Amino acid sequence: MAKKKNKEAEFNFDAIKEYIESRIVATELSRFVESNVVNKDDERALKVKFDCDGYSVYINCEELVPILNFEYEFAYSGSSTRLLLTDIFNVLDINDFYDYSYSASADNEEEQKKAVDDLLYTIKRFDYDIRKAGEKKYLDDMLSMHYADKKINDSDDLKIKDIIRGARLQTKMQKTKSEKDKQAFLKEMKSREERCLLTTYDKRYVAYLEQGYPIPDNADSEAGYYFDYLKSVTVSTLICVAAGIAFCFAVMLADKAMISNKGLYIFDNSNYILALFGGCMLGYALYSILATKIAVAISPEEQRDYVKKERKERFKDDNFLVKLWKKYISVILAALFSVVIMLAVCSGVCFNDNAVIDHFSVLDQEVNYEDARIYLVKGWYDSDDVYSEYESPCYRIEYGEENIVETGEIDNRDTVKKLERIFNEHGITPVEVKE
Repeated sequence: MAKKKNKEAEFNFDAIKEYIESRIVATELSRFVESNVVNKDDERALKVKFDCDGYSVYINCEELVPILNFEYEFAYSGSSTRLLLTDIFNVLDINDFYDYSYSASADNEEEQKKAVDDLLYTIKRFDYDIRKAGEKKYLDDMLSMHYADKKINDSDDLKIKDIIRGARLQTKMQKTKSEKDKQAFLKEMKSREERCLLTTYDKRYVAYLEQGYPIPDNADSEAGYYFDYLKSVTVSTLICVAAGIAFCFAVMLADKAMISNKGLYIFDNSNYILALFGGCMLGYALYSILATKIAVAISPEEQRDYVKKERKERFKDDNFLVKLWKKYISVILAALFSVVIMLAVCSGVCFNDNAVIDHFSVLDQEVNYEDARIYLVKGWYDSDDVYSEYESPCYRIEYGEENIVETGEIDNRDTVKKLERIFNEHGITPVEVKE
């Protein structure tokens, strides 16, 4: 039987490690490179460190399916704090707001090499500024700005939804270059500013846009597309689950209304919870079948091919049995479970003027009162033979040789009174028993 690929088989960090080392030496950034592949909590990442003239560079290469993300930081002698390129731009007041982040598809070697080359070129291009920011007259101010920005980024007031919304608005603005999208982004930034949640870089970026400078390009459109992809999949998931829940509740309420017309229907309120669970099961089945079509349908036209590609990537590295489980077996089981749950939800006991109805889904077994044995169950014994009484009346109806149906505890006092009136009218005195 084929085994699922592990992280090491999914991505060869050793190959990218060798390439980064060779390119650092070839670009003359540094002659000595420290690098190693780190294994932690079943996750692997490549850590690279090299020293330049006046500063050190730390590169972290991490696989965030389906992309490979490259993060890089700088540190100076006498300070252990790792700083970002944006920190350097802040302290030197460099009005460069291009997105100098780098990522590549985890299965595309050419993209990975280009990302590495672009990253190292960025470091080489800003080498003078990076060294200048490390001078004493700038370093202290840069560290103060960095810590202040870190406090904002770590604040509980800055929600993940705020970050995602801001990133999406920025990506859209950089993609369309339209005034409308620019104003939408600025409005979002102003909202954050009112809550004192703008970093130094954000404030400078807002001021830059407000002064009418050109909107910077988005260096990582794939990352922007991936944000939109996640949104489309989330919405499609919610649609499927909502549809499943709505269907199950509609069936339950329609069944309840139908059987209630035949008499006094004893309906357990816990059935609402069961119907919710059944709806979620059905929603999962619908998601597995329809999620891709819905996600593609609600995505902008220019992103639909990307969404299709990402959805196919879900099963790319799975073996046959895993694919069979994800695409067929789990879907069939979820659908069957939802049916079983709804059969339980659409069942109960109904009392009318002439008989008791054992209601199971669309099937009804009507039994005359004289042919039924009705018991008032007062309580039950647990596994340790300890007796406990029910807080509300609970009736058990037996008919035929082996047919038994229970009402469960009846909490509604009006329902109890109506049922007692039916018993009195037919001269029925339930026999009190203990389970």
